[in-house]
Amino acid sequence: MAVIGRRLLLSLCGLTALVVMLDHIVNMSVVETSKLITSHREWRDYGDGSRYSVQLSAVTTSSSSAKPSTTIPTAVTQKPVKKTSYPLTLTSPYLINNPSMCKSDSKLNFVFIVHTSTDHFNRRNAIRQTWGNIRALRNLSFRVVFFLGLTKNKKIQTMLENESTVYGDIIQGQFMDSYHNLTHKGVLTYRWISEFCSNTELVVKVDDDMFVNIFNLVDHYLPIYRNASRKIMCHLRPQGTSPIMREKSKWQVHVDQFKNITHYPVPYCNGYFVLISSDIIRQLYRASYLTPFFWVDDVYLYGLLPQKIGNVTFTSITVNLTLHQETGMKCYTGNTTCKYLASYAEKQGYMESMWFAALRMFKNIAEKIVVKELL
Repeated sequence: MAVIGRRLLLSLCGLTALVVMLDHIVNMSVVETSKLITSHREWRDYGDGSRYSVQLSAVTTSSSSAKPSTTIPTAVTQKPVKKTSYPLTLTSPYLINNPSMCKSDSKLNFVFIVHTSTDHFNRRNAIRQTWGNIRALRNLSFRVVFFLGLTKNKKIQTMLENESTVYGDIIQGQFMDSYHNLTHKGVLTYRWISEFCSNTELVVKVDDDMFVNIFNLVDHYLPIYRNASRKIMCHLRPQGTSPIMREKSKWQVHVDQFKNITHYPVPYCNGYFVLISSDIIRQLYRASYLTPFFWVDDVYLYGLLPQKIGNVTFTSITVNLTLHQETGMKCYTGNTTCKYLASYAEKQGYMESMWFAALRMFKNIAEKIVVKELL
């Protein structure tokens, strides 16, 4: 009996230690969290849709010692060791990093985190020349940061490294850049902001095919939400209203995930345009340590993680967003003030056309923040 009693006591002590450790992870700083894991594991997409965990050498980049732009070699493909259930970008090394982007300003009005693909050079340049042109906008402090994953094309990788050297706004993570890996990309954005760009008032997540009406953003949304706490504003999907797709399709979810549930049990955002108050970014990143990977990025990043940290208020701004680029174009080129904060603009030349139309439509605001040469 004494032996059994000692074993029970040891088991209880072990459980207590585990609970304390998990609580510590959620509440520790990002630097402390990085130190907690001494070896990095990474999921690699081998082209057949399978994801494996492979052992990598520990490579870290700290804000105190990082160069203006950091590029490290791609990890050599190794034999798969073990599958993992959590996002690989929690601690894996950056392939390309520009850790000093936000250092020159003590406080930023907002930072745009743009999800882009490796070969979308034209889209990134269109953003840099229009609503994301930092040099064309004055009396405003913001950054535009492009996030992407790995490519198997060596020529494109070289072009990306050159692009990062020229513009200094590229962040590349250690995961294959694919539709089913967007969750990894999103966790990387939370991590990067927590480590290198926490001095912002508002975070704006946007896809690279969206036009952003920065005049509407500055005039209406920034004054309201710059000091907001625990807020997310987006095209909202209320809890229990979005069906979980089980049939074979682009959005198919395996029957073992959300088992016996027909609709997503959390509110979440359509991720093409999301405003996030900066005070919860670090917490969302920490929460991903305790939230198993789910490939539908909108549900994971803007639903499961906010649910994990709790006490987050969602605001629907769906009526001020459009995924119909013809509707957006008519709105910006019309005779009445366009209500859209963001519009789909994938067609060649639409980003530029909407930008110049918005310059004319919002002339009074533009005169305050745009350099005179563009007016």
